[in-house]
Amino acid sequence: MKDGALLCNIGHLDSEIDVECLLNNPEIDVETIKPQVDRCNWRLN
Repeated sequence: MKDGALLCNIGHLDSEIDVECLLNNPEIDVETIKPQVDRCNWRLN
């Protein structure tokens, strides 16, 4: 995925994106923007 890419899911299920993996990955910072909207940023090495 290119730097600065956006990944969105506006469907009614979270099965299209492995949300659990994003939220539990130690290399990703998760910021809650508002209820049901999170920003996930991969840490730069």
